[in-house]
Amino acid sequence: MLSYPSNLPERYFFIRDLCGGVMVTPRELADRWRLSIGSLQNARSLGTSAIPWVAVSPGAIRYRLSDILWWEMSHTAGAVTPDRVAALLATMPDVPPALAAKIVERLRAMKAPGAVSYLSAHHK
Repeated sequence: MLSYPSNLPERYFFIRDLCGGVMVTPRELADRWRLSIGSLQNARSLGTSAIPWVAVSPGAIRYRLSDILWWEMSHTAGAVTPDRVAALLATMPDVPPALAAKIVERLRAMKAPGAVSYLSAHHK
């Protein structure tokens, strides 16, 4: 089971569950965040990586998609909308379209009129 920070609301556990096994390469994460691979490598070496990483073999590092999505959602100012998540998922070529659709569908089902963003509700 993945270990998530205590501030992850249960309503986001489905992201962890749906994305459980999807892994992302450092190149994919670097491209996504517009960083160099060296920046990610330095953060891992210094122990300051924003998200956990997995060494699947010597020299082969991977990041869990669920960790990336959690970090992005928890550090996003403003509302986390299904459309923003859909756009985010569309940039990740290794995410199967069916999985992306399930995540967005679940977020749309959670969306209620007058909902506030996770950050504005929990970081006052």
